[in-house]
Amino acid sequence: MLVALTTIGCGGSSHSTPRSAGSTSAAESATSTQSVQTAPQLPDRAKSANGAGFGATEAAWTAAHAPDNDFAPDTAYDRDPSLGHIEGHTAARYTGVGREGGRIVGYDYHFPSAPIAAAKRHVLITQFPPDAHEVAFAVRPTCAVMLVRSATLRRQLGRAVGHPAEGTYVRFNSGPEENAYDASAVTTAGIAPTAAKNPAEVEC
Repeated sequence: MLVALTTIGCGGSSHSTPRSAGSTSAAESATSTQSVQTAPQLPDRAKSANGAGFGATEAAWTAAHAPDNDFAPDTAYDRDPSLGHIEGHTAARYTGVGREGGRIVGYDYHFPSAPIAAAKRHVLITQFPPDAHEVAFAVRPTCAVMLVRSATLRRQLGRAVGHPAEGTYVRFNSGPEENAYDASAVTTAGIAPTAAKNPAEVEC
């Protein structure tokens, strides 16, 4: 995964107006109800406190995750056949893992298909420190983007990557190629630091 401090919106695409944390669209309300009734139980593997999720030290990450050697060395972890295939390989829960300054600073996190409301909750609980919270969310033509803030990550990643890590983006996708977006069936979350203040600035 290529981690960039400044991201650029897709040229010519129409952007949704970002909403503040806690606001809920009609689509999210509908899928939230569905998630309670029909969505598969999302696993809780990387439990907060940032021991083994985004921003973790390389040592903590290595201790918590099993490398998947079907992919390039040190880029994929936690092989999971239940997730189907990625790039022609049996899926791994984490791909495109990036490192800077001894910290984990980006990856694509794959999980069982779930409505967006459930996926957002799951990612915040399992991939971020306890103080992480959503600050904005927008649906784009081929993805949805959530901006997350965490004082813990700002301290950790500011030292690790050598620039102010003002926030983190989470880019949600759907489909077998994970290059589309369906609010009722989200399957992956791309996570990386960003200086963006608006989800429309994050590239799908």
